[in-house]
Amino acid sequence: NVDAMVQADCSILAFDPSRFAKTKEAFLTAFTEPKEDGSAAKYTEDDVIAMVVRNPLLIGISATGYGGADQAGDDTMYMSYVVAATRPLGPILLYGTFLLLLSPAIKKLVGIE
Repeated sequence: NVDAMVQADCSILAFDPSRFAKTKEAFLTAFTEPKEDGSAAKYTEDDVIAMVVRNPLLIGISATGYGGADQAGDDTMYMSYVVAATRPLGPILLYGTFLLLLSPAIKKLVGIE
């Protein structure tokens, strides 16, 4: 798992490792424990670990507080799939977005508008 995470984003090597255990525990609590309304948990521990492997930058967030792992919900799980699917296309999407943002200026310079 660690090899896949480092291969996906080597910047995780610069994170403070003392926070990893607390963040993992907060994710596990948020995703695997029954909800306050009595509904069963939707995810297993394996699902949570797979989510972090798909999006390794999640391990660097704080365990509690605003935007912390304890506040994670279904959207975090869904976005981990989006991040994993778009990571290989990153440079293409980045330059494509940059080109789209510049297109009004290019049209103005060329006189198309």
